[in-house]
Amino acid sequence: MRIVAALLVAVPLVTACGEVPPAAIDAGTDGATGGCDASSLTVDEFFVCFSRAACSLIDDCFGSTTTHLDCDHLPLFLFNDLTQVAARRMLDDSVARGRAQWNPTAAAGCVARITGTCELMKDGGDLLAECGAIVGNVNDGAACQADFECATAGARCESPSGGQACGSKVCRKPAATGQSCANGGFCGPTDYCVAKRDPNNMDISLCESGAAGRPCDGGDDCDPGLFCNGGHNDSTAAGTCTAAKPAGSICSDDRECLGELLCVGDTSTTTGICRDVRAAGATCDGIFGCFGHQYCAGPSGSTGTCTAALTVGAPCGMAQGQPWCGATLACDGGTCQPAGAVGATCTRSSDGVFASDPNSCSTGLHCSNEVSGAPTGACEGPLGDGAACTSDDQCTAGFCDPNNRQCGPVPLCSF
Repeated sequence: MRIVAALLVAVPLVTACGEVPPAAIDAGTDGATGGCDASSLTVDEFFVCFSRAACSLIDDCFGSTTTHLDCDHLPLFLFNDLTQVAARRMLDDSVARGRAQWNPTAAAGCVARITGTCELMKDGGDLLAECGAIVGNVNDGAACQADFECATAGARCESPSGGQACGSKVCRKPAATGQSCANGGFCGPTDYCVAKRDPNNMDISLCESGAAGRPCDGGDDCDPGLFCNGGHNDSTAAGTCTAAKPAGSICSDDRECLGELLCVGDTSTTTGICRDVRAAGATCDGIFGCFGHQYCAGPSGSTGTCTAALTVGAPCGMAQGQPWCGATLACDGGTCQPAGAVGATCTRSSDGVFASDPNSCSTGLHCSNEVSGAPTGACEGPLGDGAACTSDDQCTAGFCDPNNRQCGPVPLCSF
């Protein structure tokens, strides 16, 4: 079965260290004036180009139409799991105060990394962990307000006491390769915390490189192009990172298969075969089991056939025995339609970019019952400052204050 990465719901962008030339933060530019294949991108260009690249992934790798979406402004989360509006406000402040700087060349590399291949959909880790679009200037142990301000690659901005007040958080460096990541520890952006417990059930997890031949516990402990051979996700670290297999090989997980190949036909008790699922009519399994603007059409509990993605107004398809229109359209009255518009009755919000439930709201909207607590609500757009809220994406400012549950600008620290 295919592992669907959480790329399109929340994408944390971890920064890297290193010196770069000072880069100006562009003000008010809305669009990628130099094209998204440019060798450098301003902050605003990056936001637009990253959104466009994500839109292409939805189309190509999730077999879902995007013609009805605003692909320049998808509701993605970037930089410390912040909404784009909140991230931009905090980044502008960090740059102005000298705690961080923008690396336009690395930003272009971030976009290139998620463009043109569906292989990264098999990676359950942080897809942009080595991106380095933001270079932090805050040393380990010094006060910070966001991870991206930290100079050490992979460092986290955390409070030793767990507080959130300005000045209470400091940059905490990750454990190095071969060091312990037990009991809540964490590793650098190029390493993996390989879970392991000793005979007394003590946590003895270590940071490992994920390179070929290194120990692993599960599929997410190895570099792209490798799989955890012999690992069982049981905290024994019994596996070894091994080169992925070619088409036609026996497999039990997508990560065992090379490149864009997926493991088709595997279950909890049987193995599958590494197959090319980009070809039209290819054998597949799982709703998101095809690439190339296709979905896996077929009955429940069985393999299916890669079929062209459905568009607005088309009759609903069938995937895993259920009506299906893709991740971005809902099956409503037998045809594929965008989920609820503003004012439509709803019972739930969409899942980030994904909005395939006819009782939910279109991408970028939320159901008012998330705030009211009522069984049903109405689809509505982002709320103004001072409005009651329960999550950041409900707010125009991109921030819902966890203390008073009201929308407003994300707080900034002036230390």
